[in-house]
Amino acid sequence: AFLTLNEQYPRNPYRTEVEYRIQRCRDVIAGHEFLVADFYFRKEAYYGTVERLTGLLKDFPDYREKDEVYYRLAVGYKGLGQDENAQEYLDLLKRDYPESDLIEEAEEMFEDIMEERAEKAETSPEADEE
Repeated sequence: AFLTLNEQYPRNPYRTEVEYRIQRCRDVIAGHEFLVADFYFRKEAYYGTVERLTGLLKDFPDYREKDEVYYRLAVGYKGLGQDENAQEYLDLLKRDYPESDLIEEAEEMFEDIMEERAEKAETSPEADEE
């Protein structure tokens, strides 16, 4: 309704207030998407994490907490074994948010995931056959 108001009546006296409310609505929806992605992230359900967060970036490119999004996407892709995508988001995090504490956290998470993979490979039946 707010979008329609501004489109049909571009000179309406409430234009500034309407634009503010549109942005607030977008922030609430984006925040909800992030919360759902965070739920998946905490459950280590990385496919759900990646799906929600890539959708969030597509639909809400001006989302304010992009460093958190990049961090979770990097870790999510790493958890899915998609190392190139993971590195892409880690690079974005480093480039766009060079002072972020999440950079170190992401690198530590990468190491943990790689260690877990190595342990699984050592204990898997396929490793015994070699």
